[in-house]
Amino acid sequence: FKDIYDLVDWILMEDAAEALEGLQDFETWSGALREMLEKVQANRVLVLNVYRSVSREQVEQYLYKMLDPLLRIFVERLNIPVKEEDKQFIIDFYKYALVGMALEWIRKDMKEDPVRMTERLNVLLHGELERALRRFRTDRSPADLDD
Repeated sequence: FKDIYDLVDWILMEDAAEALEGLQDFETWSGALREMLEKVQANRVLVLNVYRSVSREQVEQYLYKMLDPLLRIFVERLNIPVKEEDKQFIIDFYKYALVGMALEWIRKDMKEDPVRMTERLNVLLHGELERALRRFRTDRSPADLDD
């Protein structure tokens, strides 16, 4: 490793790859997110030290690298015809929103229970990913545009 940042980046990316294993088996994005937050919380000391001492940006990139493929799994499962660029736009929107919430949770020392946090996010976002995809679907007729 060329420096401490390179080492920390490697550790976080290895952890992200490990954390993603099995998450695609979840039925809901909120269940997978809860599991992801629990894994982050299990590595609390490392994550907080990186966040506070080395680089908040590395923690942010770590979370993005975990959430992007996870959200893609749930987008693809819905099997709604949407242009790839629109799919990525939707994934990015939810990814940035969820990472923002996770970073705030980390900043506050991960005190809120991941189960409670994901329950609250689920109340806020339930069905919204599918609705967003339906708004961008490529097989809409002009009569559907008001939906």
